Amino acid sequence: MKATGAAWRILVSFGVIVAVLAVAIFVAKLIQSNTDKPAQADAAVDAMTVPDASSESEIDADVEDAGTDAARAESLCETIAKEIEATASRKLGAEMGDASGWLLPDLFRDAHCVAAHTRSGTGIWAMVPTGVRTKDASAEVEVLWDVVHISGKGDRVTLAQPPFVSSVDRSLDLEQPTVFDYDGDGQDEVILTGASWVRDGVSQPYARLWTIKGKKIDAYSSGGTAPEFGAVEDIDDDGRPDLLTNGVYTAEAPDAPDAAGCGAPEHRLAGPLLALHSRADGTFSASDEVAFAYAKKACPARPKSLLVKDVPADASAQPASSLDNLVCARLWGVSEADVTAMIAKECRVPRPADAGVLDAGKDAGKAAPCSGEILCDDAARFRPWLRAKPPLSLR
Repeated sequence: MKATGAAWRILVSFGVIVAVLAVAIFVAKLIQSNTDKPAQADAAVDAMTVPDASSESEIDADVEDAGTDAARAESLCETIAKEIEATASRKLGAEMGDASGWLLPDLFRDAHCVAAHTRSGTGIWAMVPTGVRTKDASAEVEVLWDVVHISGKGDRVTLAQPPFVSSVDRSLDLEQPTVFDYDGDGQDEVILTGASWVRDGVSQPYARLWTIKGKKIDAYSSGGTAPEFGAVEDIDDDGRPDLLTNGVYTAEAPDAPDAAGCGAPEHRLAGPLLALHSRADGTFSASDEVAFAYAKKACPARPKSLLVKDVPADASAQPASSLDNLVCARLWGVSEADVTAMIAKECRVPRPADAGVLDAGKDAGKAAPCSGEILCDDAARFRPWLRAKPPLSLR
């Protein structure tokens, strides 16, 4: 009996020891688990924030390539600038003497050079004057110049442009060109804008769009024809530069008083700017929804009259001139006959007091000469505007 009691006590003691050990092991594991959690969290954070070595290399390569492309384009433009400087110094300095300083237009003082993507890497487009020639022994000279494209490999292609006259009274001022790959062939086209100006006279917008195909520069064509435009603006914020144009609604200003004695206007004769919307297929649309919306801003409603007597403070609220109204009337579907009738009706204004009196029979209903309103003084000049088919309909 005593032996059995001793054995039982030994068994109980062993169980207690085992239980204590089990509790100790559990507590140790719990402590270790809590200790490992921060380390695991730190490892997770490290895994998230430390970039993969290969990705980091790719980013560095992209940055390096961009820097190399920019440096290559800058180097090519510097070469063009030195070429222009040498041309101006050699040809103008020798032929024009001191006069070359004030005859040099911006085209000679600035390389007008811009980086461009090409199939062989980054190249440039540039406008490069090549020389001058005197014109009729006068103070005017004709400036000779080329459009130049240099590929990423350094291949150079040029296209000679018609010369322009330069003097203190008139010249061609060009803006810095811009580039965009309209046709998606991997090579940027170049857009050049500026103004052909005449002192105390009428300035005309100058705009060209060129493309490079192989070893030939040519006017960019959309649907087989080169777009005619005067300015560039991304009107719908899609990243594609759109073209702005007056279309057929332009006219040459008279150089001298006409037979009635009316003087030449001091502004360019043109209607409102309309849009040629750049589309993804490389074409331009004068009548899609974007072009329509742009025209609607210029002509928000059908004009009730053509002549503008009081221009509102907010000139954007309505067309600013009778010529704008004439174009807007046609865009809103007013017929040629009806617009002609509007001109005849609205231009029956009293003749100036010192100009005599219109013959009641012979001159009845005719516009008084020198009324100060070009649409009344020279309505025949705008007959082509009335006959032309509008590019879109706002009705």
